[in-house]
Amino acid sequence: MCQSPLQFLAALPPIPKQVHMTWKVKDIADDPSPLIQNGLRNIIDMNPDWQVSVSDDADLERYLQARLSADDYRRIQDRHIVEKCDLWRLLKLFHEGGLYQDIDRPYNIPLRRILTERTRCVLPTYYDIDFTQAFMLSAPGNPIFRRAIELNLERRRQGCTDILSLGPITYFHAVTEHLVGEPLQREPGADVMADLRRRLADCELTQTHRETPPEQGISFRRDPSTWRPGNGESKDAFYARCATRHWMVDAPDDPGNKPYGR
Repeated sequence: MCQSPLQFLAALPPIPKQVHMTWKVKDIADDPSPLIQNGLRNIIDMNPDWQVSVSDDADLERYLQARLSADDYRRIQDRHIVEKCDLWRLLKLFHEGGLYQDIDRPYNIPLRRILTERTRCVLPTYYDIDFTQAFMLSAPGNPIFRRAIELNLERRRQGCTDILSLGPITYFHAVTEHLVGEPLQREPGADVMADLRRRLADCELTQTHRETPPEQGISFRRDPSTWRPGNGESKDAFYARCATRHWMVDAPDDPGNKPYGR
């Protein structure tokens, strides 16, 4: 049985079978890029009983405006699309539940092999650094996501504009605050991260995994035999063709650079 402090998850409904993704345009699932073929396309093909939706930038903007107060929306209205997406995914998961995955993250493991009937939240870690932001899976109404939203908005009101602080660090603080009773500093060390994963693994309501991209993660394993080559385009070439700047281009020396997401 799951022991405190995660027992609150038992009151949540089952995880709905819906996937939330975002890109500049909605009609991207049949793009020949290997990035899409081995990500979004695999999600659709391997999970036929899940509803997959891609929100474009206009959808994302409308969702933020509908879910935030006028003051909070004003603070993010003109910010980088990555900042908007980081908050949008938290709002989506809290209000609707389901899976969020970055558009350019690989995927080749059906969700039925990841979830159990009792699972209410999946929290993989990115190496021993923090909790993965590129893959979020939860029942709706999860207090962890509510707290992440609160922290994001509170820090914006205090004048914070740093993408790393508002994204991965805020998410890490929200998870650890619920898991151990206080927000831990990001990159707390391998022993601490191993203990956090143990706490999650010991709870029947949660699942975790130590992700080490690009080799493996909770939803993918490197497997050349099943890789879809598509048009052979590189990730950088895909971004260039879509006239999209990856956020790492804007912060190339940022120690929090993540391997996926725009």
